[in-house]
Amino acid sequence: MARVLVPLAAGFEEIEAVTIIDILRRATSYPGFLDPQSVRGLVLSEEPVVQDGPRLTSRGPGTAMDFALALVENLAGEDKRDAVETGLQRPAMTGVSNRHTV
Repeated sequence: MARVLVPLAAGFEEIEAVTIIDILRRATSYPGFLDPQSVRGLVLSEEPVVQDGPRLTSRGPGTAMDFALALVENLAGEDKRDAVETGLQRPAMTGVSNRHTV
C-alpha cells in the first residue's frame, strides 16, 4: 500500500510547528503564506498541486479537487483516479508536478 504524507492545515504556519516543511524540497502554498527564503533549499512552485516524494502540497481551497485526485492516485492508482475524475464530468487534471513520483 502506498504511503503519502498529507499535512492538512489552514496554512504553512501550522505545518512549520511540526517541522514537516523542513523535509520538503518542492512545495506549493497559498500565495503569501510561505517565504521561499525561509526554508533553505525549498523550491516554491505556483502549480496547483506539487508532489515531493510521498508528500503532497496544494495552493489552497481552489485546488482541493486536484489535491483530492492526486491523493486518490497515490493511494489507489492512476486507473482509479481516472475513473473518479471521469465521474466528476470535469476536464482532466493538469499542472501536477511529478504526478507519478511516489
